[in-house]
Amino acid sequence: MRLLSLLFLPLVLLLRVFTPSPPRPRARSVAAARLAALTAVPCASWSAPRSVPARVLLPGGASRTRPYAPTPRIPDYIGFCEVALRHEARWEVTYDGGELPYRGRHRVHDDLMIACADLVLLDHALTRSDPPACPRPYADLARDGAGLPHLRAANTDSPEATA
Repeated sequence: MRLLSLLFLPLVLLLRVFTPSPPRPRARSVAAARLAALTAVPCASWSAPRSVPARVLLPGGASRTRPYAPTPRIPDYIGFCEVALRHEARWEVTYDGGELPYRGRHRVHDDLMIACADLVLLDHALTRSDPPACPRPYADLARDGAGLPHLRAANTDSPEATA
């Protein structure tokens, strides 16, 4: 049995060397597959028209285009996110489809709202708008002189302090 295996081993090695092996499938990246598909046929001259395939298929036969994908809900979504992040401290920026789709609602004053049809205009309006300041509750007491005694003494503009 040993003798047969010793004679059979060189025969197998010789057959393996002289028989061509089938090419192995090679994994390529998406960019390499597209580049190979576009440069597969060399152009005879620069002025000659070159046929470019309408769709470049990826290695598996899948196409990169997805016709079933919905259209984006917010046009210029990246610009919308930039405006929303820039003003997120004071304003809540939303998008509702309609005549004036871009809206900004103040986070403190709920009744203060700005609506625009253009995103650049909304950004400018939110940058320039300054909501009214909240009055301090003790300011009216000190002005009227009806507050605490130490506030009445500190207020020199009131008629009680001058009398």
